[in-house]
Amino acid sequence: MKITVSKTLDHGTGNPIVARLTLQIFAILDRCNITKETRDSIKDMYMNSLAKKLLRCWEIREGYGIELTKQMGSYKPPGSQSPVVDVPHVMRLEEEWHNFLYEAKNFVRDALTVFNRLYGTDFVEASEYCWPQKG
Repeated sequence: MKITVSKTLDHGTGNPIVARLTLQIFAILDRCNITKETRDSIKDMYMNSLAKKLLRCWEIREGYGIELTKQMGSYKPPGSQSPVVDVPHVMRLEEEWHNFLYEAKNFVRDALTVFNRLYGTDFVEASEYCWPQKG
């Protein structure tokens, strides 16, 4: 019998998101007084949704930091006789930050599913658990 192993994340436990959002959460869940089905569904949500979304945010932020540092390092002030000023810029900045905000919003939305499973609530919108109207 062969065992199939597939890589689901590009980051290992050295990444604080992976360490905190998977390993430590799994250890906490294993000690919670919840059913195995609930525990497994929450672990699945963390591995297949939450961690991926938050890691994507982290990748965008890291890429932005690297590109910004590179652009700032390559900047040379124009000479006094130069008619052109070359201003450093990060390519696709707006698109990447739209992606960042979209992933962050989806992370919060999916965290609601975990919250509902843990506490037996039936919130539909993520904003509902900030100021619960349902009690």
